[in-house]
Amino acid sequence: MNDNGGLTMSYTDSYNRIAASKRLKDYNILAFACKRAGKSRDEGRAYYSTGVLYDNLGKFKEAIE
Repeated sequence: MNDNGGLTMSYTDSYNRIAASKRLKDYNILAFACKRAGKSRDEGRAYYSTGVLYDNLGKFKEAIE
């Protein structure tokens, strides 16, 4: 596990990476649905959650996008 300022990240094993990738897909679908429904606040939350998951996975460039 990575030690990041005293916090351990649990996304290093394959099971958690698979779970995170499924959640990324869900958040992308949620963001698209919220955009279509005009719910900008919920769309922003979905994008924020996507960025946090990418950050936890160590994919910092994707997190910024």
